[in-house]
Amino acid sequence: MSRFATGEAIGAAYLGGCALLIPNTLPIVLGTFRSVYGLSDVQVGLVNTVYTAACFLVSVMAPVWLPRVSARNGTFIASTILVLATILLPHFDQLLFAFAAVAVVGLMAGALSGIGNAVIGRQGDASRFFGISSGIQLSLAAVFGLAAPLLIEPRFGASIALSFLAIGFLPGVITALFLADRAERPTSGRTAGEQAFSEGSGAQKTALIVSFAGFVLYVVAAASFWIFVERIGEIQGIDEAWISIAVTAGIGSAMLGSALFTLRPQKLRAMIAASMVLASGSYVAVLHGSAFAIVFSLVTFNIAWGMAVPAFMSAIRVLDFSNRYFVLATAALLLGSSLAGPPGGLVMQELGFTALIGICAVTNLSVVAVMAFALRGVSPGQVSLSPAQSH
Repeated sequence: MSRFATGEAIGAAYLGGCALLIPNTLPIVLGTFRSVYGLSDVQVGLVNTVYTAACFLVSVMAPVWLPRVSARNGTFIASTILVLATILLPHFDQLLFAFAAVAVVGLMAGALSGIGNAVIGRQGDASRFFGISSGIQLSLAAVFGLAAPLLIEPRFGASIALSFLAIGFLPGVITALFLADRAERPTSGRTAGEQAFSEGSGAQKTALIVSFAGFVLYVVAAASFWIFVERIGEIQGIDEAWISIAVTAGIGSAMLGSALFTLRPQKLRAMIAASMVLASGSYVAVLHGSAFAIVFSLVTFNIAWGMAVPAFMSAIRVLDFSNRYFVLATAALLLGSSLAGPPGGLVMQELGFTALIGICAVTNLSVVAVMAFALRGVSPGQVSLSPAQSH
């Protein structure tokens, strides 16, 4: 790989994680947003809904707009708008404009992730770069998660702390210089990939659909736990300081999971199985009810997350013989996150946190079987090839 191609792949790895910077730091972002605008609980939830909906919309439409957009120009424009919108986010007089800015941030972040994932998918060693992408976005999340509440907000206030998010998006402006003109080659008529999809066997199409379903199932279970773990700690009487330590340690430890995946990206089935078992174990560990248990639980949970996300994205990319639909992996993640809250809250309210943990653990273990079915015809050698070569 040439120096320019390497720069393009690393830059794309950064872009691929842009949409996840805010979800990975959601408790801190929403808490800061509440401090700036004095929001109610309903309004805080609406902030997350607006961001997720905007990001999901642009992500799910990626197969339509990606072939028509210059990756270089699109990245530069989207990054510039994203940085400006994030800087302005806490400085509006009217809440309506602030919500509009949140929507703009979601749209631009989703666009950058779509471009980044499409460029990564062209690389011969795409699975490794999905792992690097996960590591980059988790590193950015760890920096913001530590700096915003501990260093910036006490000294400069909540508004500056929220604007500090812009630093995480600023590299996108520079990344545009390293990208080829298009994330996907322009199409005329049916591409070879579209022809392959239309002529693909029922088993091939089923495997791709099942891999998306497995990813969504995992994210629903993981997000349900992540959303309510602080509440579970409070119910158990764990000191708030220990819960904060656990959340911060967990965000940082996710980078270890990404590093583990990059060491063995060809072992997709093993990586997915290991991450699902780790995730299920992390849910159960919190039942011990001690401060140590919640720290151990969230560290283990986030290591599993760091392994699982690039593994699922790599699996979808390998199974996508049309080379067009793996860019929907970010949309699948966002869909899973958006579906987690209501059913998770209902289970917490009606059955208690033990039932929630049990359901999440069983769901993740079932995903092992789902993905084993989806990947049953994939050899380790295929994972290191481009989609066109692997089918």
